[in-house]
Amino acid sequence: MSRIFRALAVIVFLAGMLSGQTVPGAPVIGTATAGSAGSGKATVTFAAPALNGGAAITGYTVTSAPAGGTDSNAGTTALSHIVTGLTNGTAYTFTVNGTNSVGTGAASAASNSVGTALLTTADRVYGQGGVFTTNLVNNGGLSANSLNGNNGAAVDGSGGVYVADQMNHRVLHYPSGSTTADRVYGQGGVFTTA
Repeated sequence: MSRIFRALAVIVFLAGMLSGQTVPGAPVIGTATAGSAGSGKATVTFAAPALNGGAAITGYTVTSAPAGGTDSNAGTTALSHIVTGLTNGTAYTFTVNGTNSVGTGAASAASNSVGTALLTTADRVYGQGGVFTTNLVNNGGLSANSLNGNNGAAVDGSGGVYVADQMNHRVLHYPSGSTTADRVYGQGGVFTTA
């Protein structure tokens, strides 16, 4: 089966050569712009090549370096593509190739280097009583489940977190995905989660 596809590719290539058509030239790289912190995305803009090889360009593909990004607009003729799947905190450059009916042309020059920042906003706070809203400081005082002098943490086999609360002389256990402790070790008296 693969021999048939190779033979067809050679025939299409030779037909293009006989008609004066060739693969397109390299696109002209524009600017790469990092997505928002934690998004793992970048937008890459570029211009069509000066020479399309005598055949209309049917699509462009953006490639990341280092590898790992996925061009969410691959194969389209849009001149701005979004690349996803990037590792936050890693710097990337990008190249673009154009494709016409003859084949895929040379890659553009590399773009400027960009990287999405690591996400620095907490989405969960352990040991804070009351309602938690991201980007706001803890305005409450100590409560029965507030931490005071975290001195270490460990994760159990089910994804629960044990936190050593040094100044309150206790260890709290938070079930996987919960911000409310379900067990307290070393604290006398009544334990409440408020």
